[in-house]
Amino acid sequence: VPYIKTDKELAYLEDTYYKLFTKFKYAAPGASILVIGVGDMAQEVDGEFSSYPYVRKISDAQKRAALKAGCAFWDLLNIEGGLNSILKWSSSGLAAKDGHFSPKGQQLIGKLLYETIIKEYDKYTILHPIN
Repeated sequence: VPYIKTDKELAYLEDTYYKLFTKFKYAAPGASILVIGVGDMAQEVDGEFSSYPYVRKISDAQKRAALKAGCAFWDLLNIEGGLNSILKWSSSGLAAKDGHFSPKGQQLIGKLLYETIIKEYDKYTILHPIN
């Protein structure tokens, strides 16, 4: 995240993700692949912390690459609360401002991911009942 500063770099990153995801799909054609998008990360500018400018664009690029490659996508940035959410996570002891989760934050993210997978599985079983 800290190194993406232009739309040209972002486009290159998106293409790189797409190529990576398609290699995974080629290597394991029957596998289901879940891409977990980037989480929020803050930088300090003039004594104030805020999200890196390209965090949202990177998440969107990861999503486009994942879906184009036939992978599922989980939007961690939205799960956290969007831009500048890492500041709340940090003040709650769930993460550092650089985006790394504390053990407590890791457990919470794991719980939220599990709940999402179960919810989507339940929806799938309703739409595709076993005869």
